[in-house]
Amino acid sequence: MHPGGTGRCVAPTQGQGGSVGSGAVVDDESPDAGAGPEGPAMDTDRPRLRPVSGEPVGPGDGAKWALHDPEGLFQGEVVVSAPVAVLLSLLDGTRTRAEVAAAFSERAGLPATVEDLAPLFDELDRHLLLEGRTAERARGRSLASWRALPARPAVCAGSSYPEDAAACGASLDAHILAAEAAPVPSSVRALLAPHIDLRGGGACHGAAARAYRNTDADTFLVIGTAHAPLRRPFALTGLAFDTPLGRLPTDRGLVERLARRGGGELMTDELAHRDEHSVEFQALWLRHVLGTRPGLSIVPVLAAGLHRFVEDERSPRSDSAIADFVAALRELAREMGPRLCIVASVDLAHVGPKYGDDDPVTDAAFEPILAADRTLLDRVVARDAEGWFEGLAAERDRRNVCGAAPTYVLLSALEDEPLTGTLLRHDAWTIDPETSSRVSFATVAFGPAGQDGPGRGAGRAAAGRR
Repeated sequence: MHPGGTGRCVAPTQGQGGSVGSGAVVDDESPDAGAGPEGPAMDTDRPRLRPVSGEPVGPGDGAKWALHDPEGLFQGEVVVSAPVAVLLSLLDGTRTRAEVAAAFSERAGLPATVEDLAPLFDELDRHLLLEGRTAERARGRSLASWRALPARPAVCAGSSYPEDAAACGASLDAHILAAEAAPVPSSVRALLAPHIDLRGGGACHGAAARAYRNTDADTFLVIGTAHAPLRRPFALTGLAFDTPLGRLPTDRGLVERLARRGGGELMTDELAHRDEHSVEFQALWLRHVLGTRPGLSIVPVLAAGLHRFVEDERSPRSDSAIADFVAALRELAREMGPRLCIVASVDLAHVGPKYGDDDPVTDAAFEPILAADRTLLDRVVARDAEGWFEGLAAERDRRNVCGAAPTYVLLSALEDEPLTGTLLRHDAWTIDPETSSRVSFATVAFGPAGQDGPGRGAGRAAAGRR
């Protein structure tokens, strides 16, 4: 849960006859009043939930849900009851209010009419959970504040890595030393790197850091996993990234150029970068190992998930926005050559009760999960974007692979490049020992085909390990 939450709680109450009546809010301090002289601000007959994230509070199917806002339009958390969570799952913008009421009645087992749900919709709107005029006003204020910042703060400093510069540098050096056996190619042009917490995946991060040393690039286009929903397939930001080791500039010109591709308006979800760690970790490593490189800059990109393509059993490239963004990356790679390094900041499987599975993950149960990882990593090494996606689709993403979209985009961008992939490490971390929930992750470096073996960043060559 988000620390320091306000604890606002939205829950339906039972009206006469057992139907759903108006909502009840515990904590009258609404973050933005949605109703005024002009009436309620929700202005659509097809309500759509904003891109919020959530986690269950309490056991079983009756658990409440704590909702957090990656955009920061509301602070802390809004807690909703189980029936309201069912309602929110229906608000994808495709259903009319009448259709929502019918679907809610069926799924929640609570008879509800449009009139019954109207006060609850108004309450959700006031709490900035729905798209509409209320949310747009709040978003405008938050965007103005965000863009006025000199740089994006290092939000994970002091938790995932030390906040003190000296301690941070020493910690990162220790991770690099732990990866001395990684078989890093002598020249690296692109990279698949982990975004796991450094406390659990330091050596795998260290292998990526060694690969960064073997690049000739000054511009690093980092495609990170968006752990919260996006309204568009990609989200960019023009802010520089602060780290305990100093500030890493952003190439604003390239950001603005790319923001016009992939369907356009790719700064719309810029606030998703506020609390997202997947790009932050790569910015930290770049500042540490390449901080003195002239012209060093980053192009920060977040990518939305591929769940809809898995469900529809169709290639992500069938989406014109994704296809165009990939084309834009290919154009940049041709123009900039070795000055550009494209990085996918991703993890692999997320399994165990922490991630929705029923049972703890034993060592024996984890072996086939790692084997499935290796099958996917074969596709990564081969730069086979469609093979990567088909592998995920075949298993219906049952292992909760966190990084499907950034990996797919990276491999698609590299398809025509004469590069060879090398697996540097494949590791795992028991992130929650109490439930034996585990996360796997890897580092893969891409270098020119036919080059010599491990180079200056590698140490002694050896196969990557789990």
